[in-house]
Amino acid sequence: MKRVIVTDVKYRMSLSPIWELAGKGYAVTAIGYEDVPANERLGFYSKLVSGRELVTDESFCHRIGEIAKDSRPVLLPGNRRSLEHMIDNREHLISYCDFLIPERQSLELADDKEAMYHVAQKIGVPVP
Repeated sequence: MKRVIVTDVKYRMSLSPIWELAGKGYAVTAIGYEDVPANERLGFYSKLVSGRELVTDESFCHRIGEIAKDSRPVLLPGNRRSLEHMIDNREHLISYCDFLIPERQSLELADDKEAMYHVAQKIGVPVP
């Protein structure tokens, strides 16, 4: 069975990929940083992992490694914090998960509105 790990299930934005993936037959492991994520009661995922200990790079990577040890799941970050954990630990995580995330430089560029404005103008994307 295809497996996916979705982080940050506390947030409503994580529900859409969970519903969609579970509906397509994926085994979804949901990770929450609170003791009881708000959408735990919905039960669209196969497994729930929760706990405040996942907020450091080391604990995040260790826990993802434990979850992924028996298969090679796709890892989907649910918010900026998880995305940054993944960027900072790309080399470690890639050994047991698949994911598509930007390089740190691209993320920083996306945060800089003025720089993005100039890039958009340069490549011909209309901007206000």
